[in-house]
Amino acid sequence: MTLHFVTGWAGDPAQYPRLAAAGPHLRPFLDFAPDELPGLLPARGDVLAAWSTGAHLVLRHAAELLPRFGLVLLLAPFARFTDSFPRRTVLAMLASLEQDPAGTLAAFHANCGEDAPPPFRPEHLPALAAGLRFLADGPAAPGAPVAAANVTVARGTRDRIVRARSLETLLPLLPGAAVAAPACGHKIPEPLVLDLLHARLGGTDL
Repeated sequence: MTLHFVTGWAGDPAQYPRLAAAGPHLRPFLDFAPDELPGLLPARGDVLAAWSTGAHLVLRHAAELLPRFGLVLLLAPFARFTDSFPRRTVLAMLASLEQDPAGTLAAFHANCGEDAPPPFRPEHLPALAAGLRFLADGPAAPGAPVAAANVTVARGTRDRIVRARSLETLLPLLPGAAVAAPACGHKIPEPLVLDLLHARLGGTDL
């Protein structure tokens, strides 16, 4: 089984090492621009997993991407980031990133509920700033309902990033999707992600 993983803003392979080892690991704004994602994924695949901003970018291309995979696992997805945080808050985070990048990223990962946040990488700052500008102004996605019987949507019950109302906005656009509510924060721990995969696939080699 091959798994393609699209991580979130400020994501790193170290956050999900077993998923990263199972197939290509794509980082938004570092490895690709939002409109480039479909071209980086296969025409047919086993599993597509995506977390947070990565899940949002999958949803931007939902009509094209969801049918390509046997299973799509969306972890802490959102239709539009500003459904959870107003644009001014995102722009304030951008200003903070420019003034105190290490502190801003440390606070973000703490809010995600990270036990072991990834290392600070100064060379990633231009891409991270581009990501925040995108999240501040990006349109809602998907723009229309997409059949989603092969999709599982998971949001942690203690998620401080993607609010419950944001998920309520998204779910009607994914008819047929299964929904999971693991007891965790925004960053769903890898063992819980593997449980979700096993529940849908009846066991995997991960």
